[in-house]
Amino acid sequence: MQGNTVPDASGAARVLRKMGGSFGTAVLAASLAGAGTTDPFGKIFLWVTVFAVGSLPPALMLP
Repeated sequence: MQGNTVPDASGAARVLRKMGGSFGTAVLAASLAGAGTTDPFGKIFLWVTVFAVGSLPPALMLP
């Protein structure tokens, strides 16, 4: 990466990270609202755990 493009890449990465976090929170909140089960927290907690564990192998492969 060229030295003059680092500030642009940093800003873009920050925006995408914030948007991804907001989108993920919105999806999980909508799922929780529409779960319709007797234990919606347990169901959403399970999905969050699955997402976290599923993202671990790709994260470990980053340089």
